[in-house]
Amino acid sequence: MRPNAKAVGLYGLLGNLKGKQMKTVTFTEFCHRAAACLNAVEQGETFRILRHGRPIADLTPIKTGKTVPSWKRCIEPIKLRGISVSDMIIKERDEHRR
Repeated sequence: MRPNAKAVGLYGLLGNLKGKQMKTVTFTEFCHRAAACLNAVEQGETFRILRHGRPIADLTPIKTGKTVPSWKRCIEPIKLRGISVSDMIIKERDEHRR
């Protein structure tokens, strides 16, 4: 979507929070209405902030999906030559003890 040089004020934007289309707002309007804009972002709205008609920033909500950190994810055991690495280590340890 190409931003308009003439951005719509936040009061006109906040009426339709259901749409997923990025809204534009001037930097001055954003400064005056920052709390209202951030409230809308919390509701899932995305804004493009313009200064002198040029886009300078996109304000989007943070994705807070409940993902498991990589270090907590279950992984498949590594297998070399048909046996798991841990089994291979145990086998080599047993052979070394003999």
